[in-house]
Amino acid sequence: MEKCEKRKDNRGRVLRVGEGQRPDLTYQFRWSEGGKRRTLYARTLEELRQKEDEVARQRLMGRLYTGGNTTVGQLVEHHMLLRQNIRERTRRSYQNSIAHLRRDELWNKKAKEVTVSDCKLYLARLQQGGLGYDSIRNDHAFLSSVFKNAVEDGTAGWNPFSFRLSFLQKTAKKSREALTDEQQEALLAFLPTDTCCRRYYDLFVLLLETGLRASECAGLTIEDIHLHARYLEVDHQVYYSLEQGGMILAPPKTEKSYRKIPLTDRAVECLKRRISAARKNKACAAIGGKKHFLFPCLNGSRPLHVTDFDRIFAMVLGRYRAKSGGPAIEKLTPHILRHTFCSNLVRQGMDIKSVQYLMGHASAGVTLDVYSHINYTDIKEKMLDIAS
Repeated sequence: MEKCEKRKDNRGRVLRVGEGQRPDLTYQFRWSEGGKRRTLYARTLEELRQKEDEVARQRLMGRLYTGGNTTVGQLVEHHMLLRQNIRERTRRSYQNSIAHLRRDELWNKKAKEVTVSDCKLYLARLQQGGLGYDSIRNDHAFLSSVFKNAVEDGTAGWNPFSFRLSFLQKTAKKSREALTDEQQEALLAFLPTDTCCRRYYDLFVLLLETGLRASECAGLTIEDIHLHARYLEVDHQVYYSLEQGGMILAPPKTEKSYRKIPLTDRAVECLKRRISAARKNKACAAIGGKKHFLFPCLNGSRPLHVTDFDRIFAMVLGRYRAKSGGPAIEKLTPHILRHTFCSNLVRQGMDIKSVQYLMGHASAGVTLDVYSHINYTDIKEKMLDIAS
């Protein structure tokens, strides 16, 4: 049987599978990928094989060859494929950043053509569109990590997002004032007197007495409460996951969020009532192996989630304004109660590191920010104490 003669170029060099020499003596390499027929061209065989090597390298890394035409959007999508084991909330933050980028022309721009000016103009457009400084900072950090990963992979030559955000004007943070002592007393006095609000008295008391995040409070179970030792333990949170279509159990927000919180007399009394109710509730399903949740929704089938908290706090604030006759409260959210707890501790003289621990803040800097919200009356009292 006669052997098939190997193809050669005009200089007698053996051509590989897919390689060919054109009538004008230039070279081509053809292959199929992603259901498409692709072709590379080069003036010399050496140049062609360098391009072939690049194709092979990228295919080994699991990417389609783009011939240097990779867009920013493609870099982002590849980056997300490598981030499979991130927390649910981190993924949602990334998805928000991606949603902002998809609506902008930068998404379809070739990555190799992106300049620092392009990146700064993109972030400036976000700010002009009303996006807050903190959200823009998150988008900047995300895209910087996308390009950093692309540089390491060899699909980008440099990181055009590796600059500081000093060129952007910081927007003023929304004021988050803590409740005054008078507002706290009036609110807690009103709740038991109202037919619609009284069922949430224990929830409001516990948030004011412990400073828990809403998702931490929602995740509390009988097993987390140690009444004899008078503390509760925070080692998880629960919240609704759009991706999974239901409530999920997750670790606390940060490593510093694992903590034990001492219980006041008022907190103990509230928790005794919630534990008794949880033992009687047979409707609440287990989540991640946890059961006996202390703060279920109205029908008792699951813990509270963010929509429930929004509804409850809006209802309570509306009825308080209409019926209580107490001092005005401008805004009421779980985080304002958490902020109030923190402010109370600071005003009472607790050291910052202890407050940081109880709040589960990642750093003392976050805790120190509470000083900017202490009102004039508190400052006046401290000055008079010093003077006397």
